[in-house]
Amino acid sequence: MALQYLGCVDVPRGLDATDIELLQILNDTKVTTCFVENNKTIQRFNTLKKDLPYLESLILMEEAPISVDSEYEVVRLYELLLKGQNLIKNDNSLKNQIINNLDKGDKDDLVTIIFTSGTTGACKGVMLTNNNYIHEVTHLQKFVNNNFLPGQRWMTVLPIWHSFERSVAYVSIYFSQAMYYSKPISKIMLSDFQKANPHWFSSVPRIWQAVNKTIEGKISKASSFKKAFSLLLIKNAINLRKGYNEVHNLLPKYKEKTFRGFEFVDGVFKMAIHYPLYLLGKKMMFDKIKGLFGNSLIAGISAGGSMPKGVDVFFNSIGITLLNGYGMTETAPIITVRNLIKPTVGAMTLVDGYSIKIVDEDNNEVGVGEKGVLKV
Repeated sequence: MALQYLGCVDVPRGLDATDIELLQILNDTKVTTCFVENNKTIQRFNTLKKDLPYLESLILMEEAPISVDSEYEVVRLYELLLKGQNLIKNDNSLKNQIINNLDKGDKDDLVTIIFTSGTTGACKGVMLTNNNYIHEVTHLQKFVNNNFLPGQRWMTVLPIWHSFERSVAYVSIYFSQAMYYSKPISKIMLSDFQKANPHWFSSVPRIWQAVNKTIEGKISKASSFKKAFSLLLIKNAINLRKGYNEVHNLLPKYKEKTFRGFEFVDGVFKMAIHYPLYLLGKKMMFDKIKGLFGNSLIAGISAGGSMPKGVDVFFNSIGITLLNGYGMTETAPIITVRNLIKPTVGAMTLVDGYSIKIVDEDNNEVGVGEKGVLKV
């Protein structure tokens, strides 16, 4: 945010990047200044010096003293902040100059270049503007039925150079919310859920898969009776949810049915016969699982991959709402999100302002149920 105030462009990346990736990213974007986590990273940049013609200075983020010699100009972030505070204190015009700079900013100004993961070839730098993010942030409230409120808490386990994570960060700032960062390690993450007690949780599908697998593992180790009874409670909850979905028109379909009488009656019947046992399962099992995520969670918002249907159905059936999303780094990154008003497993809603079509090799739109290439 500070860099954007100054009209700068940031190029985020993590320490897990290989030397080849770092050289490509820093040289393609002609980075002159790099924020580094620790002294070990300064040393790493020293070894790459001859192949980084544009890089001039490093800013050390940890509070430790600079303990390695470097051919770059190196300054500690802590000292830089103090220097900035003193400059503004002693020069009133400087603060006004920064504020005036903001007024010169344009919606189409470049703000970041995020490099793709490189899973399908060399990583590519995606250039995103102010408006790419502003458009998304201002249109996401409808997906959660206006439930984004000031003072709410997010918990996230995604790297901050991930495109989806960047959008989540802007959402939290835009709606005056707090952000808690954890790690995708079950023991740490579940402990942090109790500390943060978040309203929203941003993640990728494998996090929910891991939690689901942990629950399945605990059930498999139980006695034969307890295992069979637990599986019965889960199956019953899934069948109840099927009935609920029929009654509330939450089944994915290509086009709306004109008559839903049989579907509605079938749903009511399923809910009636499965509800008593569901209440027992809720008391004995499901509330305990929900409690792992604190007692304030409104929804988990997942992106970055396809949510396995079994995992999706399981959590929604026991009362944990998952909103699956789809997008690309190139679209900053959200294209579609499951809507909290109508959380239909297997369906999503398009962000306003986008249009999509599925086409064949000749660029003709394909029919319902046919495969093709998605164009946004």
